[in-house]
Amino acid sequence: MTIHEQIARLEQTILRLHQHIEEIEKEFNKLSASDLPKRMEAKERELNHLQSKLLVCQQEKEAIQQALDEKVKELENSNLTKEEKAEQIIKLTENNRNELNSVSQKLEKYPAQEDKETVQEINLEKINQEREQTGETELLEGGELDLTTFKNLEEIEIYRKFLKTPITKLSVEGLTKLKVLI
Repeated sequence: MTIHEQIARLEQTILRLHQHIEEIEKEFNKLSASDLPKRMEAKERELNHLQSKLLVCQQEKEAIQQALDEKVKELENSNLTKEEKAEQIIKLTENNRNELNSVSQKLEKYPAQEDKETVQEINLEKINQEREQTGETELLEGGELDLTTFKNLEEIEIYRKFLKTPITKLSVEGLTKLKVLI
């Protein structure tokens, strides 16, 4: 996937977030003062969370785009041969693609603490299926995984075959409801 495709995907994510924010704002406006205050507070928290997520996504996209533009300009003004420039552009594209993948992965599942507390199951196969439905085919990185903020987690299913790299550390301290860990 090229850097431009990655940027286009981020732009689609931004558009979806805008649409989701509009839907929540409509729902929020439908709630009257006589409705349950808890529902209103929950919707307001969700709206704030989505707006924060949108802002982070836009900032990350702009920063990556700006850095890419600067690096391309440097290459254009360099004394390198066409072949050397092409080689550098390929490396630059690969590095930026990896950076965009990392940003996308962080932002795709960026739940608020309230959302994390409602999660009862983490199943990597299901997560990958959901990602495939949105066009994401690249496997997620493993590394260190801290799930301690998912207080109501009962089941964790993470099979190595669904990861690009293995999990090196899994933190589940304090998860008193955890029954299944695969």
